[in-house]
Amino acid sequence: DYNEFLFDRQKTMERTLVVLRTNKDGAFASCNSSKPGKACGAFQFTDRWRTVKLKGKKVRVPGTYSAIVREFPKAKLINSFPSGSFDHINSAMAAILLHDYNLNMLFGIFGDKILEDPALLGEALAGCYNGSPRWTILSLEEYFDGKINDWIESKYLRKETKEYIIKYRYLAENNLP
Repeated sequence: DYNEFLFDRQKTMERTLVVLRTNKDGAFASCNSSKPGKACGAFQFTDRWRTVKLKGKKVRVPGTYSAIVREFPKAKLINSFPSGSFDHINSAMAAILLHDYNLNMLFGIFGDKILEDPALLGEALAGCYNGSPRWTILSLEEYFDGKINDWIESKYLRKETKEYIIKYRYLAENNLP
């Protein structure tokens, strides 16, 4: 909750750690909404499939979790979205693979520029994870083109992702988990 975070950052962090320590394997073993794009598990994976047009044909595109399962078959991730996202170890492996996938994509687009600032790279990966690589890439393009001073000021970045990066920065600046 971003408002709770703004009010008392330390309390928000402590509350999160209590939830994790108290519930252990049961922590975050549900989805946080009943919407089709619901986020599930400790790593809040989503798996909303959508149909897009590619070269004039309608193509069904997998959601984030399914895309990672398909992209990395050797990882032997749990195929079922709910089961895979609720399993902490499986979900953590999927999150690591998602970061690897996004890192390769960011490097392919921005080259060494994205690697020169480790803090920016961490934020960009967090932005890809939270919102969508699409919005993160558009925001970084504006930043690297000198149109904005801070990449999260971009008109492309969604409010939720901006708030997520502000929380991420707080954690990084205070050496918190």
